Amino acid sequence: MPAPPLTPATKLMTWFMRRTAAGAVRRVAPLSAAVASDVGLTRAENQDRVALVRGSDRNGAPFILAAVADGIGGMKQGAECASLTLATVIDTVARESKHTGDPNEWLQRAAEQANRAVQVTYGGNGGSTLVAVVLAHGHQAVWLSVGDSRVYHVAEGKMLQLSKDDTLEGQLGKPIEGGRRSELLQFIGFGESLEPHIEAVPRTLSGTLLLTTDGVHFIDAAYLGKIASFAQDLGVCARRFIDLAKMLGGPDNASVAALSLDALSGATYTQIDSAFEVWDPFGELCMLFEHAYRYPTHVPSPALESAAAVAGSTASTKQAAAPTGAPQDLGKEASGASAPANAVGKEKAVKRKSGGSRKAKAKAPNSDREPGAEGVAPQLSIEFPNKKS
Repeated sequence: MPAPPLTPATKLMTWFMRRTAAGAVRRVAPLSAAVASDVGLTRAENQDRVALVRGSDRNGAPFILAAVADGIGGMKQGAECASLTLATVIDTVARESKHTGDPNEWLQRAAEQANRAVQVTYGGNGGSTLVAVVLAHGHQAVWLSVGDSRVYHVAEGKMLQLSKDDTLEGQLGKPIEGGRRSELLQFIGFGESLEPHIEAVPRTLSGTLLLTTDGVHFIDAAYLGKIASFAQDLGVCARRFIDLAKMLGGPDNASVAALSLDALSGATYTQIDSAFEVWDPFGELCMLFEHAYRYPTHVPSPALESAAAVAGSTASTKQAAAPTGAPQDLGKEASGASAPANAVGKEKAVKRKSGGSRKAKAKAPNSDREPGAEGVAPQLSIEFPNKKS
């Protein structure tokens, strides 16, 4: 029986599930950004995923996507849920950017597709938080939040939380008593009643946006703001956040994405608008549009997809040193599942130049899209550049 076709989201998920070091920080100088993640001192597995993406929309205008997902502790397969969430968000934003010019719609569709993918794949037994920011040329910066990961604005040593946690305390905006005050009211994988929070960053703000998981922002924002103000660059800022979290006991996985609001200030339109670059703390890759495919009507089993990816894999990527054993899906509930390292299907080479109730239901894919047939969007292929850091 032939293996099921590998979608771009499945390939990205497999990449996010590759074996990595316990922690790493990566500066992305072309984007004035940095990403970092660390397993911490008490968890057996890192269930956080963080990434930066650079691409261009249908008109060739550049954009940057930063996203962080945190697999939910106490539910099953947290790392897989976070990986699928981030992979689906990146894939969806890349495709939506070729159809519409509104970053709000990109993030709305990305949240809907990620929620559906995780809910169908894990049957409501797994989930992830999600925060994301899009900087698009000619548009206000836009952020999205689902769960209790956070979006901050930092400038002149002051941290301002833009997002609201999907918890009782977060929604009420004040401390409350009781054992369920931090329980999530919604998350990716929640089901059809998901209502993602999407808002524009005020044009009056300048400085830096920070996306964090609770393994970082359990630290008082006043201290984090001071650390950010004294850091020489965003890479140093991200590293110090992680180091401080570990100095304070490392009680959870800690991840951060730092992105300057001026990252696109010198950007120009490009004639090469099919390439999308992706960075996480442990490596980077490049995606290309090749041909059309439709939104999947179902989400195949990640285990089956990963096995197919391993069978067809020939590509590899340079990444941080990794432990010899495959990662186990542990967290609060142990599991015997493991993921292949660097398992990605064959792709053609690319020459690159340097450089609480809810009522609203998830929307179905729009049919009034261009170009091509209804629901058709360009497919992404993946190429791993073999270049030195």
